[in-house]
Amino acid sequence: MAVKRILCLFLILALMTAGAACGTQNNKASGPLTITMMEYDMDLRSAVESFNKAQGKELIKAETYFIDQSAEYAEQLKAELANGKGPDIIAIPAYMISDLSKCITNGYFYDLNKLMEKDREFNTGDYFEPVLNAGVVNGGRYFIPYTFMVHAYYSTGEMLDKYNIDPDNPFLSMDNLAQLAEKHAGMAQDGKYLLDKLDIITPSVGAQRDVLYSKAAMDSAKMAGLMDKYKTIQEVVGPSDQMQADFSKLENGEVALLNYPVYSFLMINFPYNAFQSQFVPELCTVAVNSEKEVMAQPVSIIAINANCSDKETAYRFIKHLLTKEEQSHEFLSGLPVNRAAFEVQKGNFLKSQGAVGYAEKLVKELDDLMKGNITCALVDTEAVGILMGEFMAFLEGTKSSGEAVTAMEQRLAEYREKPIAISEEALARSQKSGEDLPVLTVWYLDYNLTAKNAVRSFTEKRKDVRIESKVCSVASAEEGILKMATEIMAGEGPDVICFRPEMFNSLYKTMESGAFCDLNPLIAKDDTFGSLDLNQKALDTGIYQGKRYFIPLRYRMPFLVSTRGILESNGITISDNWNFEDLKKTAEDYATRTGNRHFFSYAVSPGDFISYCGRNFIDYENAQSHFQSEEFIRLLEFYKEISPYIIPYEEVPITERPEESIKSNRFVMDLETALSPDQLMMVNSIYRDTLGEDMVLYPFPTIDGSTERPVLIIDAVAVSQSCKNKEIALDFIEELLSVNIQAAYDQYGNSNITIGLPVNNEALRKDMQDLLNMDTKDKTLTSTSAAGTRSFPMLPLPQTLADRVTQLAGNISVMPAMDKAVEEIIEEGIQSFLDGKRSAREAAKDIDEKVRLFLNE
Repeated sequence: MAVKRILCLFLILALMTAGAACGTQNNKASGPLTITMMEYDMDLRSAVESFNKAQGKELIKAETYFIDQSAEYAEQLKAELANGKGPDIIAIPAYMISDLSKCITNGYFYDLNKLMEKDREFNTGDYFEPVLNAGVVNGGRYFIPYTFMVHAYYSTGEMLDKYNIDPDNPFLSMDNLAQLAEKHAGMAQDGKYLLDKLDIITPSVGAQRDVLYSKAAMDSAKMAGLMDKYKTIQEVVGPSDQMQADFSKLENGEVALLNYPVYSFLMINFPYNAFQSQFVPELCTVAVNSEKEVMAQPVSIIAINANCSDKETAYRFIKHLLTKEEQSHEFLSGLPVNRAAFEVQKGNFLKSQGAVGYAEKLVKELDDLMKGNITCALVDTEAVGILMGEFMAFLEGTKSSGEAVTAMEQRLAEYREKPIAISEEALARSQKSGEDLPVLTVWYLDYNLTAKNAVRSFTEKRKDVRIESKVCSVASAEEGILKMATEIMAGEGPDVICFRPEMFNSLYKTMESGAFCDLNPLIAKDDTFGSLDLNQKALDTGIYQGKRYFIPLRYRMPFLVSTRGILESNGITISDNWNFEDLKKTAEDYATRTGNRHFFSYAVSPGDFISYCGRNFIDYENAQSHFQSEEFIRLLEFYKEISPYIIPYEEVPITERPEESIKSNRFVMDLETALSPDQLMMVNSIYRDTLGEDMVLYPFPTIDGSTERPVLIIDAVAVSQSCKNKEIALDFIEELLSVNIQAAYDQYGNSNITIGLPVNNEALRKDMQDLLNMDTKDKTLTSTSAAGTRSFPMLPLPQTLADRVTQLAGNISVMPAMDKAVEEIIEEGIQSFLDGKRSAREAAKDIDEKVRLFLNE
């Protein structure tokens, strides 16, 4: 999840330079208030969920858009606001709307001070006030930044010493820079710079932000002086065409001060991650307007629509969003405006970075910056772009500073009079209402990008249907899943449920209850379902008592992993149809021959031998179990005999990856149970980097050495019996089964974050071909595990591995999903046997009796 949430943060921050934010519904006089958010903003979604939970009912309803729809959404939002519509609560990345000031001057946002000034509980001292007040314009408060970033320059003790910069004074002034530029004149001839970039326009206009809202004159003398001073240091500032920070320039000494805003504690150490040598972290800032100035900028802002039907409830939600609890989430997109939450996040960061020697020093550097004079403003990017044009004319010598500033004033006056930019098409779209369309509600967990992307693509294809997503946050997954299961059992709840079998205490009893509808009659009447190239064996797992109650989407196939060189050097030979006895003999021979006791990694568990043994010991349809069979008793005994060859978790250093354990001869084979094509390429790249050769894959052994590969369903979808639009629900399932959604990436380039293998055979072939054709030159991949975050060179997927997985996936045997309650009974019985409390036969009898009792309840 960490990778996913970091990705989300990067995507939001990308809008800071590009501008950014699909349609929303009309405001209603009754019903829940609406808030529209980016699809990946799990923190905001979590705040909505916790607020509704605290109120005892749904007062806020979340609607979403995707990152690549940001520009479209920004346009649509302005159009809806202009037509007196739009979401009741507006929560957007700060620079999504390039002419945001015009939303305020046109009266689209409500003045929050009208409620805040009556609120005796709200204490502005609990927050970073300069940030909190960034939305104050002409005495009114029209938005509140709930996260922000701090502009900073990263350096090292060595670099500060080299350029005689005082490490105890992080607040540099333009005069300081001018002195340093004079002292180190000519350094650019060696390809080195004092700073990689310096922006004086945004902070200067930010300090005078009312010039965007009124005819107040710009401080011309100050601006001209700044520009003249900038010209004296221009030689030591890096090339202006550099868009993103190149962290390597700091380590190799190309720049002394690297500009990289502190977006969050999660990202505070990014510029130092690639350092190979020892260093002392240092943070500085450059003051443009006042002494010890620290420039901050909003990352995410929230406002209330002036036409909101219940402004008090919207205000209470904003207060909830600003609480310590909501602002303390580790992956918050930006620094929290709440001071107490800032301290919590700081403490959590230091705990998580215990092995990073410089973490404490880096945090102290940030604390020192935060003691400066924080200034925070949100300036229209469109206006900044206009002013930057005049500034560049000055730098190029076509205008003097006085002439450039005069032109700036004129251009700014013209910009203030310019109407807000909204296309006629957007205005026309905002007039239409989707309230009369048939509605399909789709339930899924918030990390399920496959479902999210399917909702988006289906909505764009089917303009005659309105999808309502019922998204359950991971933070309250247990409660949300129980609520969903209870509702559908009662004939209520969502129409379409995207689930994992283990979510239900008993998937089979849920099916028996009639909660899910039989999809077979719908499929029989559908003209397009049969054209999908689906793995029929996987697909038929959803059939129970002759009815197709669910459709599998992805499945897991277990692979035993090593390298050919490792196996050959240890005299190990494995066939594809090996059985448990072959496995036992192989492990025994290896231990005898090499003196190494362990054959498997600790990833191998008793549950794996039961799940992938090739036998089904439960007959759900007839409520019978067969755990007292000789095969199951032998399976228990076998596991006890093989367990000495499985290395205990405690014997592997927590910082050691499985590939490193294989290299150090701790064991020779690891287990991977949910590799997707993408992950196959990534894991193989790590094997190649660590062990010098590609990995090899072998199927998990079965009881009898069958050539059919036992697999388990990971993700599935069902339709509620109470669904009023079942044909539309089947059409949506077809979207979930399409190559577009089953492959690693959808048509827009959005990741489906897949695990395991797709039931769509064409999607599997496409993913493999894409990986075979991928240009991996000079690319790296990042892997996060208990061993920490590491970077590895990305390597192409070998044809042999692509063919191997495709071959094994062509002959599968899908094991029925096991009820969660049954799994718990089995685990308890196995453990009593392994602990010596029962014999294998006694444990099997106990398991069998309890399972039968459960099945017949």
